[in-house]
Amino acid sequence: MEGTKGWIATEDNLRKMRISLASRCYCLWRFFATCAGISMKGNQLHQMIKIWCTKPTTTKLSCIYRAIPSLVMWELWKGRNNRRHEKEINFERLLQQTQLAVHRVVKVKYPWIDTPKEWEGIVLRL
Repeated sequence: MEGTKGWIATEDNLRKMRISLASRCYCLWRFFATCAGISMKGNQLHQMIKIWCTKPTTTKLSCIYRAIPSLVMWELWKGRNNRRHEKEINFERLLQQTQLAVHRVVKVKYPWIDTPKEWEGIVLRL
């Protein structure tokens, strides 16, 4: 990914090191992408970010889509740190925290819109 020079410890980097594991990262990205109508098939992280930032959509949803990669990566990073410090975090908790972060961004950007806390509902509302 240009700008990060491959420094972000992602599924892509782990795969290069021949480390295979059930990825919360992939599952989380897939959840958000599927609801937004974005196909992840065959895309690496840098390609996914470009797709999120350039996907044609409504004006209101467009600025939220551009924020999604940062929010997902931030929550994955926090989850990784929690696991490294022996704090248990499962996929459901990670998903909940990420959806809450997205909801907060939507509320700051559009405080007058009554938005649900679930990602599917946010996409439908905006």
